[in-house]
Order: sequence, then C-alpha cells, then structure tokens
Amino acid sequence: MFFTYTFQFTACLRSVLLFLLLLALSGCQSPLKNKPVNSGQSVFFSPDRIRTIAVIPLNGANAKRAREMTRELTVQILQLNRFEVVDHYKVATLVEDEGLEGIDLSDTLVKNISNKLKADAILLGEITSFQEPESPYPILRKSPLIALSLRIVTSDPTEPKTIWSLNDTFDSKYRQVKQYVSRSERGKLAKDPSFLIHIVAKEIAKTFSF
Repeated sequence: MFFTYTFQFTACLRSVLLFLLLLALSGCQSPLKNKPVNSGQSVFFSPDRIRTIAVIPLNGANAKRAREMTRELTVQILQLNRFEVVDHYKVATLVEDEGLEGIDLSDTLVKNISNKLKADAILLGEITSFQEPESPYPILRKSPLIALSLRIVTSDPTEPKTIWSLNDTFDSKYRQVKQYVSRSERGKLAKDPSFLIHIVAKEIAKTFSF
C-alpha cells in the first residue's frame, strides 16, 4: 500500500509540475499584435512633394457606408497635421459635375481633377465588401466587416503615378482586429459598424505618417 500511495503522490506531483510549466510557457508567449494594414508604397513615392490631398468619394454597393468611410478618412488624415485636405464639398461638386467613377479614373481625368482641385495627390477607391450585423438578436448577429481597395495617385504633370495602395479586409471578429481597441470597447466593435469604420480609417491614416 505504501508503494501505491507513493506512486499516486508522484503522479499527482508530475501533473502539478506539468500544469505549472504550461502556465509559465503561456506567460512567456509574445502578446498578440495588431493586424498589420496591407498597404504599400511605390518606388516613385516622394512624401516631400505631397502637401495637399483630395479625397474622392469612395464607391461601393453600400452607399451610406462608403460616404461614412470617406468622411472618416478625411478626418483622420487631417488629424495627422501633415497634409491639407481639399474641402469635401468642393470635391463632391466636381465629382457630381464630371460624373466621376472612383478607382478606375484615367490618367487624363486624374490630371484634370488635380488641376481643378489644386491637389498634389488624389485618394480614391472603393469599399469592395461590407457586412452589416443585421439581426438584433446576438446569436444571429454577424460581425461587422469591411473590405477596401484604395490608392493615392500623384498629380504628376506628365504621367500620374500610383504611389500608395491598399487592399485589405477588416473583420471585427478577428483577434488581431480586436487588438486595435481596448478590452472595454471590443463589444462595441463587434456590433457597431460605424465604430469599425472609425477604427479602420484611423489605422489606414497611420500608414500616411511618412
């Protein structure tokens, strides 16, 4: 019986030691990082030449959210205190008058827009996908999601060049996206599309901090 108790005690001790080891290893793991924004800069990029940006209204099947993202991007770019942004109403009027269609603008149109708005660069693009929570019931509610395709084009007098581009998806249910906000705000992120737009615009604008 003595050997039985000794064996049981040894097995229990091993279990405790294994638990403590696993606990220690979990504490040594690197903290989860924020989702990196999938954007890139061109070799033609010269930040010193960009002082004024015109934000063209984004396209997208969800017109309300496209307008919302356009406004948020404008606000977040201004808060960088790095660029001047062409007045939104001036841009909107030109877009309406010219019947412009977002991301597939020709080089000629880009030059014309730049000249008329007196902008060094133009930010344009579209919301390629947007998921609304839809259901008021938590068990049926989908997590807000936004996917975007954006680019910045210079107003080069000879040949406009794309100097920055982004193609990315931000799903509020993903852990790396949740890392953008504090723990107390994660519930809001999971059910409020406007809050997701605000946070995503803020993260995108950070890539302009050149």
